[in-house]
Amino acid sequence: MSDALNRLEYEGTLVYLHDDHLAALRITHRVDNGVSQESLLALNGPIRAVARTERGVTCVLPDAHPILVERKGVTSKLLRSFDGALGHLDEHYLVHPLGSSRVAGRDSSVIGIIPRDRLRYGYRFYLDQATSLPLKIDLMDGAARPIEQVMFTDIAVLGESPAPVDVESRSGEAEPVTPPAGWLLRQMPAGFDLVMYDQEVGSDPVSPMHHLLLSDGLASVSIYIEGNESGGLDGSAQMGAANAVGARIDGHQVTVVGEVPPATVEAVLHGVRSATSTAHH
Repeated sequence: MSDALNRLEYEGTLVYLHDDHLAALRITHRVDNGVSQESLLALNGPIRAVARTERGVTCVLPDAHPILVERKGVTSKLLRSFDGALGHLDEHYLVHPLGSSRVAGRDSSVIGIIPRDRLRYGYRFYLDQATSLPLKIDLMDGAARPIEQVMFTDIAVLGESPAPVDVESRSGEAEPVTPPAGWLLRQMPAGFDLVMYDQEVGSDPVSPMHHLLLSDGLASVSIYIEGNESGGLDGSAQMGAANAVGARIDGHQVTVVGEVPPATVEAVLHGVRSATSTAHH
């Protein structure tokens, strides 16, 4: 599935459902000399467009100038895929075949991914039998109820099989990632490893914002550490499948957000520690 998403060229219409809100989107994915380019256009509501390239993500909103977010490290996609090895994933999820179905007029195989604990959500992937592209993805809560659903209503694939994959290069150990100087991550939820760290200078070069990304190979959690004295999220918030929690830690605003259960973002926040405050204790 991951290989098909990255290597195949396709375009189609998909619907995105969460919190009883339904959005229709036109998605186009092209590959130019091995480099992926992707665009999304909202088909209902205000005109919104997103373009993703190796350089970054450009957002176009109604009556606004385009906004470019430079790409550094791992980026999230509407159509999910695995970030890590399946062996590692199996430690925290049960991967189980659930039969077959039809989506967008194409035969698909249904794969259930059931969490082994309450720290992550479950998934149902409907994979096109001809190309392995995900035609429908359900994000499930602990009671196996859909929280968020993405489904193609039509899709055209340019070429029905992805290019061969260099399995050996995929299985190599990734370089370890360390937190920014002065910060520690203690007792992170089981299976969630630090996979990316980035520093955004923004408008305050003296006190930049740190962005850390944790992942268990499927779910991901972002940690934002800001040094300014302005306000931020204090407590918890939720939108669809995304949960967030924020607090002040040693004079910094720390915000944790991810498409994981509330207990997971709270556990991550509890484990973020300033080295200075730790030394004092």
